[in-house]
Amino acid sequence: MWDVVYFWTAALIMIYKGNALPYPNVGHNYWGLEFSYLFMYIVVEWLRLTLMGQGNAALSKKLVYRSLLITPIVIYMHVYYMVQQTYILEMEVLLNAISIATTGITFMSGWFVAMGLPDADADGMRWVGGGNGNYNGNNWRGGGAPTGAAAAAMRSPGRGPNGAQALSPPRATFTVTGGAN
Repeated sequence: MWDVVYFWTAALIMIYKGNALPYPNVGHNYWGLEFSYLFMYIVVEWLRLTLMGQGNAALSKKLVYRSLLITPIVIYMHVYYMVQQTYILEMEVLLNAISIATTGITFMSGWFVAMGLPDADADGMRWVGGGNGNYNGNNWRGGGAPTGAAAAAMRSPGRGPNGAQALSPPRATFTVTGGAN
């Protein structure tokens, strides 16, 4: 939500600056470049937040880590708008400081989420047997995926990579003995 507010506020500020301030025109259209950076920012930020959300929903460390790798680019863009652009308004400094703080918070929370995600599959089951893969106690490695009729036969519920059978956690059973006479 904050990113939408930031984008539209920054876009309105850029339009104001383009109309009210004399941008230098020496070989480059600086206002146009700075305005286009804003659109690049929103694309990169959308990608970062999408990866973070999908990684969290799918319990995928890989997606969360990819999101964390994009975060320095987003922070650099905020620093650029805070320090390096042609004209800097106090409102922009405030907006970008808030954005850096929220990006830092999402980075730290994403880091903690990634550290807490399991190394196994998202369903928590570990796969054993099947194919020419290797079960190392944490996850399934190796083995080429079957094709054709063999692949269709292995798509039944309870099957994992290369047709491996899923082992569910053991369930406790209780027996009640004795009773009131």
